[in-house]
Amino acid sequence: MAVAQEIAPTTEAASGTTGMNTTFGPNGLINIPNAFTARQGEIRLGGTWGRDLRGPSVNYGLFKWFEVGVAGLDFDGSDDKAIVSGKVTLLPRNFDRLSIGVGFIDPFDAVNSTFYFVASVDVTPPRISAPTDGSMAVGMRLHLGAGTGLYKDDLFAGAEVLFSDRFSLVGEWDSRNVNASLRFKSNNDVQVQGGVRDKRLFFGITTSLTF
Repeated sequence: MAVAQEIAPTTEAASGTTGMNTTFGPNGLINIPNAFTARQGEIRLGGTWGRDLRGPSVNYGLFKWFEVGVAGLDFDGSDDKAIVSGKVTLLPRNFDRLSIGVGFIDPFDAVNSTFYFVASVDVTPPRISAPTDGSMAVGMRLHLGAGTGLYKDDLFAGAEVLFSDRFSLVGEWDSRNVNASLRFKSNNDVQVQGGVRDKRLFFGITTSLTF
C-alpha cells in the first residue's frame, strides 16, 4: 500500500526542482525571480544559452535567506555585460506556505537597473506528494511580483507544476513575453531546463556546491 507524504513548504531555492539561476542571475524561473534564496554557504553555478542571449551566473548564500550573485550577459550584436544581484527572503509568521522575496538586479545600470518584490506560495493540497510506489505526484507553486527596469514597472507572474522532486513544468509572464520550460533534477543536484524564452529556444543548467 502506497503511503503519501506531505510536500512541505519550502524557503530555499534548493528544494525540489525550484532552484535554478535565472537569465539575469537570481534564483527563480526563467527570466523572473522567485522568493527563495540559496542556502547559507551554498554556491549555485548556472548558465543559459539562447540564440540572442547567453551567459554564466553564480549565486551565493551569504547569510540565511540572503543571497548575492553575479551574471554575465552576452547579447548578440552588443558588448558583453556583467551584472550583480541580491535577494532576501521574508517569511510571514501567519502564512506557513508563503514566502516574500525582495531584491535588486544590476544596481549599477550596466543593462537596466531593477528593484523587485515577489511572493511565492505553495498551493499543493496537504496530502499530495511523491508516493512510495513510484507513481507521479503533482504539486504547484505560484509566483507573483512587480519590478522596475527589466520588468518595465509592471507585474510579472509564474507557475511551477512539480510532477515529482525530479521533473517540473515552468511557465511565466515576465512583463514582456510568455516563457516556458521543462526541468529535470539529477541525483547529484544538477538541474537542466529547456524551452522557449523571449520567443526563442533556450537551454539552462544550474548546480550547487557546498563547503
